[in-house]
Amino acid sequence: MVLVQIVDYFIPIWGARRLGGSSWAVRGSIAGTIAGLFVFPPWGLLLGPLVGAIAGELLGGNGLKHSVRTGLGVFAGFIIGTVCKFMLCGWFIYIYMQTIFGNV
Repeated sequence: MVLVQIVDYFIPIWGARRLGGSSWAVRGSIAGTIAGLFVFPPWGLLLGPLVGAIAGELLGGNGLKHSVRTGLGVFAGFIIGTVCKFMLCGWFIYIYMQTIFGNV
């Protein structure tokens, strides 16, 4: 579980850096995620990191094309982290069912 939390934190940063993003994109992504929780749930949680990373790069003085590219890298990292969380939850459910019902 700790590994998934670490992956969930570092994969979006890796996605931003891989596509040439700056720390503005990472900060914007974090701000977008937090704002997305409250502004437009549940879609805000999904789109918040993307919009936040794009806005962060634009505030950092980069062009729109570069900002969108970096935002997509952060978004891809966010999706990969979410998939890892779902896989871990599925594993936990499997282990729980095996414990309760035995080898079915």
